[in-house]
This record gives sequence, structure tokens and C-alpha cells, in this order.
Amino acid sequence: MKKVCSILAITLLITAGCGGNKKSSSNEVELWVKNNLTEIRQIREEFKNTIHTLDQYLYAQESGKFTFFQEHLLWVGKILEVLEFDWTEQERKHLELLLELIVLYPTDYFGVEFLEFVSEESLKKGLEWLTYAEKELGWDDDLIDALLHTPAPMNANKDVDPKFKRLIMKMIDGVYVPHMQVDGGLVPVKLTADRDYVLL
Repeated sequence: MKKVCSILAITLLITAGCGGNKKSSSNEVELWVKNNLTEIRQIREEFKNTIHTLDQYLYAQESGKFTFFQEHLLWVGKILEVLEFDWTEQERKHLELLLELIVLYPTDYFGVEFLEFVSEESLKKGLEWLTYAEKELGWDDDLIDALLHTPAPMNANKDVDPKFKRLIMKMIDGVYVPHMQVDGGLVPVKLTADRDYVLL
């Protein structure tokens, strides 16, 4: 797996081993979403209006733009949006599981010092989730990255805007220049003062 962050992002699956009534959990998630729907919509709208690149999102995280609760709402909102897309029943259940875990176990998902206490068992569970997504559902790295790497909205093609993908450094005339992935190719870009990207 090339994405450690993705493994960490769904390592909260360890909590799924605590058992309990599946229907009860689903009801709890439904009630939580219903009670927080207004705030979810507000934070999603704020994100879409103010955050336009991956760099801007990472900076917002570092500078404390979003509280823990707002970050939680932001990710719940993303998965709710994603569930509106066309998925197989198997894929939908996998996404609903992710939503359930994000709603019910936010501290596992958003732990600031997560790497300091994550267990081998928890990493193993995360890897199992990713393996299932890749092997059983046929999800590729791009789809998994779009789902788990950023709360940026996904489009009908189940992808995120190129500005929310990781920049790739490529040498041009002896100098490393950041490149953005656009339509399957790499395009050189310049970073602006407000952390946006401008095509060169």
C-alpha cells in the first residue's frame, strides 16, 4: 500500500470489533446525522467556499481553522455526499461502515497524536479494510485517495478536483517544479501566496 495516511484514516475499524447490535448502531448514526445535519451542511458549504487546494486545507488544519467538532462534521458530510453517487450494494455497505465508524468513534479517526498510540492490531484492521476495498470491490488507489485523503467534494466521476491531489515534484532545467495531475498527465504549476496553484 502506498498510502499510510489512508491506512491510518480507516484504522478506526478496530473499534468495529467491540460487537453490539448492528441495527442499533445504524439507528444511532441516523439520529446523530439528523441532529447535526444543519451544522454539517454549514461546514461543508464553508469548506467549498474557502478551501480550494490541498495546501489550503493542510494549512487550515495546522492553523486551527476548524475545531475538532467541525473537522468531524466536515468528514461526515463528505461521506454523506459520496453516498449519493451510484454504487453497488456491496460498495454502499462498505461506505456506510466507514460513515458509521466516523460518526461513532471520532477520536479514533481524528486523534492528533494518533501515531503515538496506534496499535499493530489497529493498523492490521485498517489494512484489511483497504485490501477488501481493492481486492473485493476493485477500488484503485485514485478512488481510495479521493475518498480518504481529503474532505474535498468528489465529482460524478468519483474523483476530486486536481488541486486537491498531491503535487508531484519533477525536474525541469535542473530545478524541481511542482506538477499537478490533470487528465492523466502532469502539468507544471506555481504556488501563489494564498496557497492556490496557477498553471505555468
